[in-house]
Amino acid sequence: YKSFVDKYTLWSHKSITYDNKLTGTPDYLISTKSELGKTILGLPLVIVVEAKQNNFIEGWGQCLAELIAAQKMNKNEAQPVYGIVTDGELWQLGRLLVNVFTKEKTRIAIT
Repeated sequence: YKSFVDKYTLWSHKSITYDNKLTGTPDYLISTKSELGKTILGLPLVIVVEAKQNNFIEGWGQCLAELIAAQKMNKNEAQPVYGIVTDGELWQLGRLLVNVFTKEKTRIAIT
């Protein structure tokens, strides 16, 4: 943790907007630390979305839209952005690189 505190910021319910169609509020977001201070969002790297009522399909729909917005905000499609959808017990990971979204089939159980 201490080796990353100067490089990254963890946000809770921070809205991200690229345009009128690509906007959303992930439950959690990890970004690079902005040079402009703690209140300015850096480049989004990881999006975390809650699967409401254990609905991972809808959770991934929300997460993927936010991953596309994050990718466009980063202005670098060659840099992957990562997504996590969770119901608190099961965690599923995904990655968006250029225009290819890859979702792990396995859900990780946290007990």
